[in-house]
Amino acid sequence: MHNCVGDVSRYQTKRIERYGAELRRQAEGLFGLVSGLVRARGADVDHCCRRFPGSFSIVVPEQGETSAKIVMYERPHGKRGQSRTAWDVEDGVYIWVRAEGTYEKLIQEAGFAGFQSRYPRDADRRREVCVAPNDPQHFYYFRITADEKLARLADFLAFCSTLRRDTQY
Repeated sequence: MHNCVGDVSRYQTKRIERYGAELRRQAEGLFGLVSGLVRARGADVDHCCRRFPGSFSIVVPEQGETSAKIVMYERPHGKRGQSRTAWDVEDGVYIWVRAEGTYEKLIQEAGFAGFQSRYPRDADRRREVCVAPNDPQHFYYFRITADEKLARLADFLAFCSTLRRDTQY
């Protein structure tokens, strides 16, 4: 695993309630859709979908690894880490997809590649971000657009919670 050091962008969220109402509505709505899909597929939603003070995580219970996140970014909230590649993005809700770890390859093969073609700038695999200054988890990211089909994103995120190392995708 990498450490979030050097030129990797860093971003530390603030408490969810500090973000604007529209961003919260979009992020919480998407998280609700993901939770509903996870529950409908028979998985333990409390272990797979976790609300943290500043973001929402999709977790693979088998390993306890975060496979994806729903993160809000809004100036002046949150804290960008100091690096030569500061996370310089537009205000919005972002999907972060695991860029390393046990399930990274499965996520890439199963779904992220489809999002890369739709989001060539934001989903650039060379652009990674870490959730906090010293957190070792790296993520690729893309911004949710205003006309985004949230059901498609929710399905992909719910899928990220059900990954198994011994499954072919």
